[in-house]
Amino acid sequence: MVTAPLVMGFVLIIAFVVLAVKRGHVQAWTDIFVGSILGVLLLITSVFEILRICLLPLSKTILIRRRLIPPGHGPRKHRRIVIFDGICVLCNRFGAFVHGRLIDTGAVDWVPFQDKDNEHVDIPALVKEFSINEADLQDRICAISGNEILWGADAVIEVCQWCVWPYNLASLGKIVPFAFRDAIYRTVENVLICSF
Repeated sequence: MVTAPLVMGFVLIIAFVVLAVKRGHVQAWTDIFVGSILGVLLLITSVFEILRICLLPLSKTILIRRRLIPPGHGPRKHRRIVIFDGICVLCNRFGAFVHGRLIDTGAVDWVPFQDKDNEHVDIPALVKEFSINEADLQDRICAISGNEILWGADAVIEVCQWCVWPYNLASLGKIVPFAFRDAIYRTVENVLICSF
């Protein structure tokens, strides 16, 4: 379980070396930069997985366990929707990774934007309400939390806040200025999409 991010990191490093040789030395520095960012993210993910596994017995206690209120239930009707590109391998892998770590899987709706006739979420109504451009959905993941819409890196941080401890510590990523974290998100996304 913990070794999966490490193996994935090793595969990505090999892919970056191959891409750098294929694309030339001009892209080599960008590839090294993105590889470093991915290495740090994979290291953080590995540490989070180790903490999650070690603290799993404590997760049943009231000290660590918290619950999300499913959409349409409870005292507040807080909707949590993740709209992603259903064709994108990166988006699907992220969704599968996060889904197993959500506090309450029933409180979040995962919808590919290609699925216009979804029975749980009315995509055309959301597009109208938030003025969503379909071209933006092909480039970035989108998270709707209540009446707020978040894109790219901010959406990833928001979705991680819905997860079990320690993944909700991703909110510390908001310390990084928006322009920088968005540039990192776009660079990593572009490089990984080219790799798949």
